[in-house]
Amino acid sequence: TVQASRSPSIMKMLVVLLVAWTACVYAQTSRDLALAIVANMTLQEKTILVRGTGSTSPYIGNTFALPRFGIPALGLSDGPQGVGNQATFVTGWPSALTVAAAWDVDLMNAWGTAMGAEHRGKGSTVMLGPMINIIRVPQAGRNFETFSEDPYLTAKLAVASVQGIQSQGVLACAKHFANNNQEEDRTTVDVRVDQRTEWEIYYPGFQASVEAGVGTVMCAYNLINGSWACENAGIISDLKDTMGFKGWVMSDWGATHSTNKAVLAGLDQEMPTATFLGNSLLQQVQAGNIPVARLDDMVVRILEPLFDVGFLPVNRIIPNRSSNVRSAAHDTLARQLAEAGTVLLKNQGGILPIDATQIRTIAVIGSDANLPTVTGGGSGDVRMPYVVSPLSAIRNITQPNNINVTYTADLQSSVAAATVADIALVFVGLSSTEGSDRSSLSLPSGYDAFISAVVQAQPRTVVIMHIPGATVMPWVDQVPGIVAAFLPGQEAGNAIANVLFGVVNPSGRLPITFPTSIDRSPINTPEQYPGVNLQQVYSEGLLVGYRWHDATGVAPLFRFGAGLSYTTFAYSNLQVQLPTDSTSPVRVSVDISNTGSRDGHEIAQLYLTYPDSVGEPPLVLRGFKKVFIAAGAGPVTVQFEPITRRDMSVWDVIIHDWSLVGGNYSITVSSERYPFHMNGSSFPDPGPTSTSTSSSTSSATASTTAATTSSATTTAQASSTTTSTIAAITSAATLLSSSSALSSGSSAISSSTSTSTSTTTSASANGTSSASGRGSSTSTTARVSPASETKKNWMLIAFVAVGIITATCLSMSPVRDWGCSASAAAVRDILSWTAVTIVGAGRRGLLPWVLAV
Repeated sequence: TVQASRSPSIMKMLVVLLVAWTACVYAQTSRDLALAIVANMTLQEKTILVRGTGSTSPYIGNTFALPRFGIPALGLSDGPQGVGNQATFVTGWPSALTVAAAWDVDLMNAWGTAMGAEHRGKGSTVMLGPMINIIRVPQAGRNFETFSEDPYLTAKLAVASVQGIQSQGVLACAKHFANNNQEEDRTTVDVRVDQRTEWEIYYPGFQASVEAGVGTVMCAYNLINGSWACENAGIISDLKDTMGFKGWVMSDWGATHSTNKAVLAGLDQEMPTATFLGNSLLQQVQAGNIPVARLDDMVVRILEPLFDVGFLPVNRIIPNRSSNVRSAAHDTLARQLAEAGTVLLKNQGGILPIDATQIRTIAVIGSDANLPTVTGGGSGDVRMPYVVSPLSAIRNITQPNNINVTYTADLQSSVAAATVADIALVFVGLSSTEGSDRSSLSLPSGYDAFISAVVQAQPRTVVIMHIPGATVMPWVDQVPGIVAAFLPGQEAGNAIANVLFGVVNPSGRLPITFPTSIDRSPINTPEQYPGVNLQQVYSEGLLVGYRWHDATGVAPLFRFGAGLSYTTFAYSNLQVQLPTDSTSPVRVSVDISNTGSRDGHEIAQLYLTYPDSVGEPPLVLRGFKKVFIAAGAGPVTVQFEPITRRDMSVWDVIIHDWSLVGGNYSITVSSERYPFHMNGSSFPDPGPTSTSTSSSTSSATASTTAATTSSATTTAQASSTTTSTIAAITSAATLLSSSSALSSGSSAISSSTSTSTSTTTSASANGTSSASGRGSSTSTTARVSPASETKKNWMLIAFVAVGIITATCLSMSPVRDWGCSASAAAVRDILSWTAVTIVGAGRRGLLPWVLAV
């Protein structure tokens, strides 16, 4: 015990002052700091941040610096799948579509984190990605850059990507808002789309990104319902006002078409020039045609997210485009992403994995085996530091077994090699690029005939495709093995070799649907694509991708969600937990067992079927879960993310909001390994809507069935009314579930008579507890002499003063030109003084007091 003879009031006052000052400083939000800067800016300074410099160097987009406020030039860099613009010493990642095929939010987050780190290492302020446009047109040129045809899957992956990127102090940019779903006529086409389709199909990825805190959103080139996207007040209001986006809207490069209309609609930054938001903007503000408050809002929207991610005030990025940002860890991650995104589409007779102990000769065929197609063109292009070819990787993996691996590329030699081999591996490649769409869904000319000739010579043939999206396969029934590797990046060879030889058990699932032809796909008229007289009609509405195939009964070549494994899984015991009140979600779980002989990942998919009156597609993805299960293990209970009221709602164009409609809802859980089972678990109709209080009983019976190893479904029928003055929007959430295991065949469920009451269990305890022990203790009293106490007081006064100065200079500086005109040397001196103070206090035995303060 240390006892001081007296407690000086000055010390107490200074301690209180420091604590209060620190609390004040750290109570400031990013918005407070941004507002403080803007309040001290001139009009000319404000316009500096809302436009580009006109140069595409050192970054594809640049702004001028504002040194008076310590704001460096901003660098905006491509692209959505790595550091682009021909940057060197970067990782050559798989394409976004490849990573999306993993259906793995953790891997997507890891990829976003790694890309964010590389962009930061190159000095970028903004990474121009992720691209989250829905894959509407199967042959669109930029499909490889984006995630999926499904809005739910897109939204979940977008959140993981954005959070990963911005965790590295770099801002993500969700693009392209909105309806940039093709490259043909992309800068001139007018998209005609209804409000419900926008909100349910094309907006969810952007809304999820906003909720994840994305710093920037890029508006698109095209027009939407007659107005350019970057000056479309309707869609930008949807983004900012309805979704609650707090960051800034930047134009795509050259997508700004006006000053007043664009700014008043909500555009915050023109890229890459200042054609409309430079001097023209300044003049319009000075003339009073654009309010100063709107210009202030534009600048605040730019500064606030920069504070959020730590780019400002002191954690600044040093531009260095020549930095080497590669690492062994990133190379490993690139391989893992490519492996996880590989989709096994067909495996007839278990032709894969290849058993290296049972074969002597492998015919590796096709130029893509030696020079693989691993990336697309345009903004999504990344300069590969190296590319591992499938041929070299196959030779490496087979070397221990002394397998003869032959390589041929021309037709005659390939047929001859295939004839004498034990198995033929045919590699085909196709790329696409920004700026143009593919002319068809076919492989390059001659490839289909090439494949047919090889498989005729060697029935044991596997086709491996490096592709940017869906493709047709006229040879699908001839070939026993088909693998979609998409665009796998620098580790292409190692990834595919590991999959082909069973080092990795494939677990990828298609994030898109492969139609049998364009004519038998949702987008099959000129009015839908590419448009007539530069006007394009989204007449398919909600029926995009698999939704159209399910609704029309037109079978695709391979459905969204399809993908095989080297093991087998069994589903059972689908459980649906009812909401406990009008706001709680529906909870769904299913048991999965690995019934095969190999460890593997399974991806369970949950689909919701809406009441017939709602007008939704037959099946809508509302959950997925990737789980690892060891060979022979299980059952493992897989819990899906809760199905919220929002997940069950549809967009109401009258109230301009989400609405939960009464009726029967069904859930289907499937691996999508086999044809889909349309019967799902059905929820009860809530009965007639009523605003008066009534009382009745509810009863239900249910039967349960199980489908082979591919899906688990439950069917239930019920009728009920509720005792409450609630509308159908609430009563529709009163659901029924089966409590019996699916494997038991069928069973009955009865619910007890109820008057809509709930039981709350609470527990309380009163009493005291104490602990005592016997032993010995020593109490020491030390008296501090007046001289020693004076030293201590002065040391404390000095330390507190240093704290106040440091807090002012480092934290309050936005208000005063980054405070005290503090240079790096001045801050270093302050910190050095603090260190000396602490060391001196320690030598005098006063360190505990100093550290306490």
